[in-house]
Amino acid sequence: MYIFKKKFIISFKNGLCNQLILLAKAIIIGHIFNRDLIFNGFQVDYQGSDYWPLDSVVNINKLQQFLINNKIYVTLFTNFIYDKNNNRNGKNSKNRKNYKILEKDNPFLIDEINKNLDYQFLDCQTIFPAHIPDIYYKLFEHILINIDFVDFFHEKVAKIKNVLCLKNYNCVHLRMEDDIIHFMKQDFNYDNDFTNKYYKGLYNEELEKMVGQKVFICTGLGLSENMNNNYYEEIKNKYNLVDKHQYMDNFYKYRELHAIIDLIIAKESDYFVGGNISTFSYVVILHFNSKNKNFKQLKTYLGVNDS
Repeated sequence: MYIFKKKFIISFKNGLCNQLILLAKAIIIGHIFNRDLIFNGFQVDYQGSDYWPLDSVVNINKLQQFLINNKIYVTLFTNFIYDKNNNRNGKNSKNRKNYKILEKDNPFLIDEINKNLDYQFLDCQTIFPAHIPDIYYKLFEHILINIDFVDFFHEKVAKIKNVLCLKNYNCVHLRMEDDIIHFMKQDFNYDNDFTNKYYKGLYNEELEKMVGQKVFICTGLGLSENMNNNYYEEIKNKYNLVDKHQYMDNFYKYRELHAIIDLIIAKESDYFVGGNISTFSYVVILHFNSKNKNFKQLKTYLGVNDS
């Protein structure tokens, strides 16, 4: 029998692994403040406004059982949708007057949590930069690497791996899409030519080491218009690389669903190469650390003093 607890309503927005991090952080917040969680949905493309119910993407039953096994008594509710116009609907809409948005960055260092509200709204801008206290950080990572997806995605992965003969294989996260190139230019004033040359040098060096081995590439290159699509085609042919692209049907028109397939395949690889600026690589490397598997983290974050 469910005993009522006050709840946080969690708003997701961003790419796949940013949303997985938000999910793990939200559980920690619920655990600290003894609240259950209501999730408004999962954003299936970071540039769009389409949301799916979280339990159509994440295996909530498996995650809930994991939390219980680890004595984290936070109940996860997914029957709440937050649409693109910020209209809140669902069975709790009658409690709208009880919502309160936290405007500051760090709910662990402020007293903005209103203990008198039955329902309190936390958006991703509040949760994502929130500091995880040291005593909870290992728990946060443990939760993050145990978030799994519904069977549908695993079945799709099994079919792709079978077609591509992926049994013993390496995986490289080729993060050279336009958004990361533009980020380097906007935040650090590196021009596109410099960033592209630097990244190509990093990836080419790693791929040379894998000549003759089966290599699966996780990337958005080739799926939409990007300045580095031609580069990817060149190295794909040169090194006999494989990816999921031709096996994705119209159902996977959303970027984050493509990323789920890549993420599962990456986690199941024997060796992984990723970058230190990517949350995708961060999640895979956390998983590899937990399994004592070998990986390499490239210095893809070009900070001010890193050139």
